[in-house]
Amino acid sequence: MYRNISDYGLIGDMRTAALVCSDGSIDYCSLPHFDSPTVFAALLDERNGGFFSLKPAGAFASKREYLPDTCTLCTSFTTENGKAVLYDFMPVEDSPLRQRPQGIHRCISVERGRMEFTLTLAPRPGYGLDECVIAEKDGGFTITPADPPLTLRHTLRDFSAEGVGADTLTLSFSLQSGQSAHFDLVCGQFDPETTLACPFTSTRSCWKEWVRACIGEHCFWLGRFTPLVHRSLLTLKLLTFQPTGAIVAAATTSLPESIGGERNRDYRFTWLRDASFTLKAFFALGHTSEAERFIGWLHDTYRNNGSRDLKIMYSIHGERALREKYLDHLDGYRHSRPVRVGNAAGSQQQWDIYGEIMDAALRLSGYAGKIDATLWPFFRDICEMAVENWKRPDDGIWEVRNGPYHFV
Repeated sequence: MYRNISDYGLIGDMRTAALVCSDGSIDYCSLPHFDSPTVFAALLDERNGGFFSLKPAGAFASKREYLPDTCTLCTSFTTENGKAVLYDFMPVEDSPLRQRPQGIHRCISVERGRMEFTLTLAPRPGYGLDECVIAEKDGGFTITPADPPLTLRHTLRDFSAEGVGADTLTLSFSLQSGQSAHFDLVCGQFDPETTLACPFTSTRSCWKEWVRACIGEHCFWLGRFTPLVHRSLLTLKLLTFQPTGAIVAAATTSLPESIGGERNRDYRFTWLRDASFTLKAFFALGHTSEAERFIGWLHDTYRNNGSRDLKIMYSIHGERALREKYLDHLDGYRHSRPVRVGNAAGSQQQWDIYGEIMDAALRLSGYAGKIDATLWPFFRDICEMAVENWKRPDDGIWEVRNGPYHFV
């Protein structure tokens, strides 16, 4: 059964993100990056998309919230026999040089009574096209073949497992008050002999330190709206791509503008317009380093392409070719087809992007007091492109696919 989008919470590590349903099911995640093929995509096809579920075995009620000023999602499960809390997060670190494997961390802790749980791991790599087998190895479970490699590690001592040797694993176990279990879905190669300490505390500290490390008067004048504004800031921060400084428009592909409609686009890319609006929000609340990194990334991307031609959008790696194709084997969210990857709007022209980039540059110069000398030729090129093109028709901010027109 497809759930409402409002039933999902977002976790991430500024490389990719996952959508966690209120019933404890991760129904969307691309690994290792935002624009990588999905491993879990039940959000786009409940039968074939794949999911990673952890919930009580019987009937339960749930509610959830984020730990304040963090991106750690807390889901409370209540049954007739007890109460438990599930913590979902992806580890982040202060340094862009990651020291630990990337992955999804899930910790279930029983606060009252005794409870039975069921974990179901149903990976469907490659947008559900790649076959895989789950094998037990080195005290955990490996998913092979998978690119990147995936391993489920856990702290359980007593459990029963079904589905080893198949493509869906089910673990059944019980915990009583005061007990907890930790599950790490590790992405990439790692040494099985190495003990991975739970990064719960360090990840929480990183988010708290970032949201409070602002400059300017707005940091201290939010009043009762502080929790709401901080939550919005953290969500925008989750959409930044730490390795390059790019900013994605969304963490998902193919969620429809209207149920059953065909305007189902892939938004896991960097639109210069959307990114400039995101930077305005960061600037307004005293976060400027994101703008410095983004403009530096855009400058490098522009120069690497070797021509005076600024695109409206790029991949998070700076690529310009965003070929759009249909995934006809996926049903789409609530049967809203087609499911798309890539975006044909990458070849469009939209003249407003020049002003938006220059506006971000102006704001940056206001905070930093100056512009790096290496950026001036880039900004000069933008102004010259605006002079050359502003009288020509374009595809507009609505990205019509039957243009170009004179919209203004």
